[in-house]
Amino acid sequence: MKNIKSIFAVALGAVALSGCNDLDQAPMSNMITEDQKKEIIENNPEMASASVNSLPTMASSRFALFGSSRNIHTDFGVPSIFLILDHRGQDMASALLGYQWYTAALEMSDFGGTYFDNLIFWRTWYNMINNCNSICALIDPAVENGQMQYFRAQALAFRGWCYFNLAQMYQFTYAKNPDAPTVPVLTEQNLDQAAADGMARASGREIYAQILSDYNEALALLDKAQAAGYTRESQAGGNLTKTFVDQAVVKGLQARAYLFMQDYDNAATAAQAAIDMAAAKGLEPYSMEDVSKPGFKDINDKAWMWGFYTDPQGSVAGLVGWAGQMTPWFPDQTYPSAGVYRCINKKLYESIPQNDVRKNWWFNDLEMPNTLPSAYQEYLKNPSANGLSDFSPYMTVKFGAHNDSPGSGDNVNDQDVPFMRVEEMYLILAEAQGMKSPAVGAQTLTTFVSAYRQPNYVCNAASVDIFRDEIWKQRRIELWGEGFSYYDIMRFQKGIDRRGGGFDPTLVYVVAPDDPVLLFEIILDEAQNNPLIGVVSNGAVKPNAVVDTE
Repeated sequence: MKNIKSIFAVALGAVALSGCNDLDQAPMSNMITEDQKKEIIENNPEMASASVNSLPTMASSRFALFGSSRNIHTDFGVPSIFLILDHRGQDMASALLGYQWYTAALEMSDFGGTYFDNLIFWRTWYNMINNCNSICALIDPAVENGQMQYFRAQALAFRGWCYFNLAQMYQFTYAKNPDAPTVPVLTEQNLDQAAADGMARASGREIYAQILSDYNEALALLDKAQAAGYTRESQAGGNLTKTFVDQAVVKGLQARAYLFMQDYDNAATAAQAAIDMAAAKGLEPYSMEDVSKPGFKDINDKAWMWGFYTDPQGSVAGLVGWAGQMTPWFPDQTYPSAGVYRCINKKLYESIPQNDVRKNWWFNDLEMPNTLPSAYQEYLKNPSANGLSDFSPYMTVKFGAHNDSPGSGDNVNDQDVPFMRVEEMYLILAEAQGMKSPAVGAQTLTTFVSAYRQPNYVCNAASVDIFRDEIWKQRRIELWGEGFSYYDIMRFQKGIDRRGGGFDPTLVYVVAPDDPVLLFEIILDEAQNNPLIGVVSNGAVKPNAVVDTE
């Protein structure tokens, strides 16, 4: 698939295509009416379904942006973006070795308009937006066909998700200044304008309006489609079901957006709706027993609302992908097995109580958790014999191996990747409640954590500030490695403090919450091709290391 270098190029290409689109023009140059176009689409749903079905693949394709010839091992879409963001923050330490593909993120030197991390972020989201816009242009908002309603809803939800992510990295958090410029918002409605004049950066207020509009329309269409018998279960089914959205997922996406806007009433309402809708389909948080061992690898698990599926029949062990970068379970086929382990911040680990089951997601310094199943223990007891490099302190074992058989030689890296879990909804609900009433939020958090993660846990936060810090800590632990930590740093306006976290001495940073190095700059291709983009430099400078503390 051709990767899109700038959204200005997207607009030009889309308009050029529209001039010779076979849905607009008949073979003898006779123009087709809107009614005829509607009939063609509804009689040939495969024209829309191919684009819709490609959306989950676009989110996680290997070498989709730069091609296999460039051999960029971070080029695998959204899961790689999760790793880029987590390494930029303070919760994921990792060794600076020759096999380390996330050095620029760890250094926070990747903010410029030509750096791969920035390009991966920008192009991944805008390539999906381009596809979503094509689908939305194809299917009228007032369509009455249930399958077309389902297709349009998927495109809208994915597009809203893309813009939500873009809104986080090219400007500071919405609550700080909702009128500050973010990124250009391109939809099927403004392609002509963008092609002719370029497209200016939307304000935070404008981009969130588009995000919420997309989610609201998606929900309405999903309800109509379901009434007509079209759901993600009927249209995808099997292992692919949860790679698409349903009403619970879109409610969850709404809850995220409202939370970041500090619209706490709507965030709580949406999160509770997502929990209830998910529960109606049998989804619930992982139990303490479930998370006492490596896991988080199967999209069909009861806690997963949405994610990326990897087909074990079409998957081979490889370095370019989530498992290849995150897990040590496949000797010579993952970067962690070569010494590039992903490790939790030491201070964060030490803050986790001993009776919190999540403490078993990481080594205690160089000591493996004693709750590991025997297959994992035997594999890790003999690192050199199993082709593993020396362990790193506080390395993760959160994400499990194929069939729970580390080093089995089955040559399969098939870990699925979570995009949304039910647990996140409980944390959003608690935060939204607690930011208005600490006592109410503390009770919700107490109920969740004590039931699913730490017996006898009690949140005693008596003020908004204390509660905010506690919910942030719980999110840092629960959602570690799933791409949330950096966005939370930004929206809580916490800045970064890596002192005592176990980072390489050259990477021990203290970064103020308003430092422009926290942001990406608009990519160079966009700045050069979009006449309305304006100044792209934020004046960022790579941080200098400070003296570490124990």
